[in-house]
Amino acid sequence: MEKKKAPPKGHTGKGKEPKPVRKPSDSTGNPDTSVLENYSPTEGAQSHPDWVKKKFPTYLAPHGKHEATSVRELTHNGHTIKIITTYRVEVDGKPADMHLSVDEDGQVFTHATPFVTYASAVDLMKQVMDAYPDAFSESDSHPDQGHDRDHSHGGGNQ
Repeated sequence: MEKKKAPPKGHTGKGKEPKPVRKPSDSTGNPDTSVLENYSPTEGAQSHPDWVKKKFPTYLAPHGKHEATSVRELTHNGHTIKIITTYRVEVDGKPADMHLSVDEDGQVFTHATPFVTYASAVDLMKQVMDAYPDAFSESDSHPDQGHDRDHSHGGGNQ
């Protein structure tokens, strides 16, 4: 008969050792906004980090001002769920053209900085407005260059 080793101290002797409990991520914590130091919401693609310019060149191409819609699909308990989110952000009654979207984890990001996510659209707008107060001042007006802000891409209703 083969002699077995005793289980390690503290082991219950039942099955495999459990993995250490992972601390859940705090999605309500402050996002890493250090990237915003080199970004300007009014300068667009020119202010993106070089790695974004190299890895996603078509992402930076001009595409006109419009509301951004995020579509997330998942299956749960045999049901297909589709979540369609469209943000329309106004600052002082004027469209902010921030192109907010939601990633697969439910974090909010702006089209301009997809590499920084926030727990909510409110958190995102506060952070961007605090970082760039001049971009939202009365003296900073940008013409729409003939682009109708109230249109809908893809035939959806607003």
